[in-house]
Amino acid sequence: MMNLFGMVWRRAKHLGLRQLAAALGHGSLLPAQGFFFQKCWAVNLSVTAGKPARPKAAAGCRSPRCFARLHKVPIALFLLLAVCAQAQFPQPQLTSLSRCGGRAGETVETKLSGTDLDGATLRFTHPGIKAEADAKDAKKQTVTIGKEVPAGSYDVRVAGKFGVSNPRVFQVGSLPEVVENDKHGTRDAAAALEVPCVVNGTAGSQQEDWYKLPVKKGGTLHLRCWAQELDSKMVPALALFDGKGNELRRERHRSSLEWQAKEDGEVFLQLNDYVYKGGADYFYRLEVSDAPIPAPSGDKALHWPLAKNAASETEPNDAVHPQTVTLPCEIDGSFYPARDVDVFKFHASKGEVWWIDVTSERLGLPTNPRAVVQLGDKVMLELNDSAPVPGMPDFDGSHLDPVGRLEVKEDGDYTLFLRDLDNIQPDHSRRYRLSIRKAAPDFALVAFAAPPTDNKPGKDFSGAVITVWNHNVRPGSVMPVKVVVLRRDDFADDIRLSAENPPPGLSSAETVIGKDVQETAVFIRAADDAKPFVGPVKIVGTAGALKHEARGTTPLWNMAVSDFIEPSRWRYTQEIIAAVVADGASPITLTTPAEPLEAHVGDKAKVHVKAGRKGDFKDAIKFKAAGLTGLEKSKEFEIAANATETDAEVDLAPLKLQPGTVTLWFAGTAKTKVKDKEAAVNVYSTPVILKVTEAPKKK
Repeated sequence: MMNLFGMVWRRAKHLGLRQLAAALGHGSLLPAQGFFFQKCWAVNLSVTAGKPARPKAAAGCRSPRCFARLHKVPIALFLLLAVCAQAQFPQPQLTSLSRCGGRAGETVETKLSGTDLDGATLRFTHPGIKAEADAKDAKKQTVTIGKEVPAGSYDVRVAGKFGVSNPRVFQVGSLPEVVENDKHGTRDAAAALEVPCVVNGTAGSQQEDWYKLPVKKGGTLHLRCWAQELDSKMVPALALFDGKGNELRRERHRSSLEWQAKEDGEVFLQLNDYVYKGGADYFYRLEVSDAPIPAPSGDKALHWPLAKNAASETEPNDAVHPQTVTLPCEIDGSFYPARDVDVFKFHASKGEVWWIDVTSERLGLPTNPRAVVQLGDKVMLELNDSAPVPGMPDFDGSHLDPVGRLEVKEDGDYTLFLRDLDNIQPDHSRRYRLSIRKAAPDFALVAFAAPPTDNKPGKDFSGAVITVWNHNVRPGSVMPVKVVVLRRDDFADDIRLSAENPPPGLSSAETVIGKDVQETAVFIRAADDAKPFVGPVKIVGTAGALKHEARGTTPLWNMAVSDFIEPSRWRYTQEIIAAVVADGASPITLTTPAEPLEAHVGDKAKVHVKAGRKGDFKDAIKFKAAGLTGLEKSKEFEIAANATETDAEVDLAPLKLQPGTVTLWFAGTAKTKVKDKEAAVNVYSTPVILKVTEAPKKK
């Protein structure tokens, strides 16, 4: 039972309650325990008079909708705490577009929702997509999609008076487009559709959308509801019925559905959010086709490309007939049929070290692989989910794919057993890549905007308040860009970071991620005379001959996060976009020495900090050291009123640093005017590169 609980908990943290509930109701969380969960989370999906009943939990159980209500109060409180933080400079936030896609060669109308969108213009990552604001209301935009724009998803941001916003997805397709109305909430009022087409819609709270579709005998109807792939809050639930109200097919935890017609006629699609939530943030695009619809591209945590040349698994490859492979190897296979266990046999010699890497869930597939290596009957290695990664909750790069190091203790023929713990239904799409290779140490970088208050757990709740933030900097200010390093195969070198070839008016000092550090920040400074600007910024890291560009990420929503109820939602961005905003300037700057400093392990690092005061700002400013675990408990420093410098002594003893190079900085707040009101804004220093050396031995 404890093993069962552990598997449920891992899946819960990964999916969150809404998706977990779908898996439980479907009995598909774990192959062997499906019946158990169906009993505990029994869902009544009966059809009455041609209309399906909404899900109801069995006696003694809580339905997904009940859970949403139970947790509404603490979540609302979390969001209130986020809103009540100190006032900052305006920060544009784009929450939704009323129309989040269109057909190449056509023009569509959309309306923006969000905050601080004054003077809004839309900026797309493809130059062939352009927008023009309504003369009376900038939130109303006319989007023209060039004929040459390929089908796919593109980032769109608002650039306006207060800088650049977070991105949203704008999807370009090739099928005819339809815009839903709000008068098709029952089967009798179902909106008639032609096949193929794409429907642009929004899920209503406690409501269903119904569509009527023509089918021909022998033809296959393909449906895909694009929602979370578009940054929507909606978790789609799809059900297909015949003209008499009989259920033909239902998908509770997948956004796609396929069904082959046995006769000519019409079928009815019921579409809703899984727990019947709705509103402007629950937008979707329903793609209807008589041809297969490509699955979303999945690069969730795939930071290193797969090898190009791979062999295919050879059936049968079970315990009786294992497939023999020679190391190193790259194998493409699939978890098919249901409960498939693929078995591979290889010879390894004592002293060898091999890395075993299974890529499947990182391809965007709903898989949960597990690998076991045995020598005879002796288990030598068990691999399940990936280890936790830094950056959470802002960035969660964890995944369910097994990756690990096999140290060969003795010569012999080893057997690797590979299975998908969630594979209970036949599905050819559940594919994988098995790689058994020598170590190839490398690193990857992820970068995201640093909010004024760290996204970290609250004191009284298990979750964290997530604030969507953007790369906006005022003249004379310093803007931190958080950077997380992902290390492959025990990569342990220092990595030097900077903004490469920043645009005019912006500059960047080099920072270092030491071998024992997993995250830091790159600081971009805007000159006092920097002109307004919106455009891409490239963050790069170098370590010896290796050089990599950071991938941008962003949280999707301001939210309260709980591992079990609602995990943090983030995604990669197609560009890292920064803006210089000329609506105000920081009243003070903090500057540290440009040259690296040195200090012994357990000693104190003395840093000279200069204050550059602007205008009539004469107040004292208090600040603390940041950037290393443990510094949040360090003492506060102060530059007195009218003073311009001080020496800050940072005690390294509590940090328990090892010899190496680290980066730290100072952060404080200063009073200024924001929208003609007094407010406190964050002030960051330039970075401090600190070389930590062994303390001299006592004689």
